[in-house]
Amino acid sequence: MTATVTGHLGAKTWKAFKMAPHGCAEDNITPLVASSCANVQEALDLIGRVMAKNGTREPNIYMLADQKEAWLVETYITNLWAAMRMPADKVMAFGNHFILEGYDPKSPDWRAAPEIESAAKEKGLAVYTDDGKLHLYRTYDGARTFAPNIRTYHAHRLMAPGTEGEYHDLREMPNPFAPGRKLGPRDLMAFMRTHYEGTRWSQEEHGREDVRVIGDDSQATCHVISLRDDLPPERAATVWSCLGPSEFSLFIPLGNAITRTIPEFAADAEKFERRDAFYPDRFAGDAFYRLISLAQQNRELYGKGVRDYWAKREDEFFAKWPKILASGDAAAMTAYVCSEQRRALDDVNRMAEEILYKMSKN
Repeated sequence: MTATVTGHLGAKTWKAFKMAPHGCAEDNITPLVASSCANVQEALDLIGRVMAKNGTREPNIYMLADQKEAWLVETYITNLWAAMRMPADKVMAFGNHFILEGYDPKSPDWRAAPEIESAAKEKGLAVYTDDGKLHLYRTYDGARTFAPNIRTYHAHRLMAPGTEGEYHDLREMPNPFAPGRKLGPRDLMAFMRTHYEGTRWSQEEHGREDVRVIGDDSQATCHVISLRDDLPPERAATVWSCLGPSEFSLFIPLGNAITRTIPEFAADAEKFERRDAFYPDRFAGDAFYRLISLAQQNRELYGKGVRDYWAKREDEFFAKWPKILASGDAAAMTAYVCSEQRRALDDVNRMAEEILYKMSKN
């Protein structure tokens, strides 16, 4: 379960319904589902029961996946929610806006609250597609905004070139959509790092500091999750985990069969959030943030070398990690991850010291 974000509700929806003050939200439904469900269908059943009993206290979007299928879940307001199975030949990219359209209660590719349509009709909110299906986005949201919409637009530019057309805030970009080629984790890593290069919204090319890019300095962590259908479930998942803003950081593979990480990567971030001190020697997040902050001072003079070095390290991961996964040796996976985390931490501190030295000379 991933991609948990807050969705945008329309003003009429806020006026017509009320949130459940003690309902579910991304901070509690995610650990509940991940810790108690073995597959997507169990997760959908659980979300349906929780929404029926407790409702939601905020509008959210979730992505669920197992080795057989992936679903997008949207929880709107009160007890209202809907979910759609992802087509096998499509991809999806979204910001903080809802995207589900023609709800088909007769299709096995849809799940929803029993009252998803009747509640909207009762409040005079229901909007329908040309073929008579409830248009969920236009019913419960209804307005695109720049920050989330530009992300979907840029995804079309990178993943399905030639389909993006001209951008404007109110345009409803197709979602899901067919990619122009087969995509993999590295394509998604590049997407997480983008500064909208090659567009009029680029920070570096056009000085658009007013635009919050995807590879923004405020990224806390980033991750890409890959699921293989040719391996046993206990070692089919890899979380490519990145600490700090991804532009100057490294995606390290974490397999679901590993039993530990090194202490600096296992440290509870919450223990370090409300403090005045800085612990790059004890908390990997601080070590990465130090390097990232220095590299951001001059993206070409200091940052280019950091980006290039991490790209070579990720090349090594993609060459070695599939073989380690295929071996089925959990101890070997754990040893590899711990070794690479230690190496990454050493690299981070070394590069930070090198940049500080260059700064002192300049």
